[in-house]
Amino acid sequence: MGTELMDRGLKMPLPLWSADTNLTAPDIVKSVHLDYVNAGADIIGTNTFRTTTWTYRKAGFSRNASQNRARTSLMKAVELARESKPNILGASLTSIEDCYEPSLYPGRNITEDTYGENITACGSFLMSPPDTTSTIGRLNFFANS
Repeated sequence: MGTELMDRGLKMPLPLWSADTNLTAPDIVKSVHLDYVNAGADIIGTNTFRTTTWTYRKAGFSRNASQNRARTSLMKAVELARESKPNILGASLTSIEDCYEPSLYPGRNITEDTYGENITACGSFLMSPPDTTSTIGRLNFFANS
């Protein structure tokens, strides 16, 4: 999604990358989804890769503003993806930091807070009812691996 948005002329500075495009350029995000579905894709992913409170905090937003902006962007991302009517819709989650270096792992509490917020929110839009308990259990497994 991110590369396609860049190819369509959007600027996506770190740390937000494509997260804010759900709010600032929803028509372009939706057009990417539609193009994939019209090309025959059965599965598309939501543009939720960086829609986390953690990422918005890193971008300079206050705690409350980060929570609100992240949730609003996530909800819009799911809405835009659903409107393209894919056969299967999947959510996309980021690594917490801008790279995958184990030395940058911010700790279990931040990880559970970050992924817990998004999994709960995605679950409320993608599944009914959301199974966040078992998902957090799976995250615990990976965090301890």
